[in-house]
Amino acid sequence: MDYVFVDESGDPMLTSKATRHFVLAFVHVRGRDKPSVDKVLSRILKRLKRRNLYPPQMDELKFNLPSRSTKRVLSAEEHRLYLSKMPEVRRRVLSVITTLDVRIGVVIVDKSKAYPSWTSDRLYNYMIVHNLFFGFLELVQPDPELTVMVDKRLRGQAKRAFDDYSRRKYEFLRDWGYIHYELNSLNIEHVASSEEPGIWMADFVAGSYFQKYERGNSEYADIIDRSGKRIYIEVKW
Repeated sequence: MDYVFVDESGDPMLTSKATRHFVLAFVHVRGRDKPSVDKVLSRILKRLKRRNLYPPQMDELKFNLPSRSTKRVLSAEEHRLYLSKMPEVRRRVLSVITTLDVRIGVVIVDKSKAYPSWTSDRLYNYMIVHNLFFGFLELVQPDPELTVMVDKRLRGQAKRAFDDYSRRKYEFLRDWGYIHYELNSLNIEHVASSEEPGIWMADFVAGSYFQKYERGNSEYADIIDRSGKRIYIEVKW
């Protein structure tokens, strides 16, 4: 069993008020390595809290601290304090992630060049599914038993549509010979990021490349690039 963890930074909304870039991250972990990867990530979360670098109320690692409007357990002063420490937290977490036995893929979308007929849901689904199955996994050559874990943002019909599109896309690429790997089992799970350390890694990767393309700050993406762990990158358009 192999795992791919998926998260994003920016937003897929196609409006003038939305971010210009939308970034997706894929992190691949072999099933045999997942317990040790989870343990390492949980340990660094505890260590950051112990050293007062990260809010003790947070139960997951995040590249960006939630705003106070969504995480009111922090006072305004505490929020400012921990925000000032986030550059150091990011460097430490990325330095750990890049020592793990993982492979990383990144998709950067310049939404100003998206097709006018597209909706935000279509953009989100296509960019994840096409680049995952046609691009990233073709390089990874995964185990025939694969679980894809996506940060839980879709509900109801949108979730079912994403899962169905994923399976149909994989079957199309396989049947027409566009890919050179075969899956006996494809399991898609939508999980709360707080429950899955693999999502924490994808969050940090996505955040790093969002900083590079949206903010012009390549410091964090450079850490990943220097490690050689990023095997796939696609810039649209």
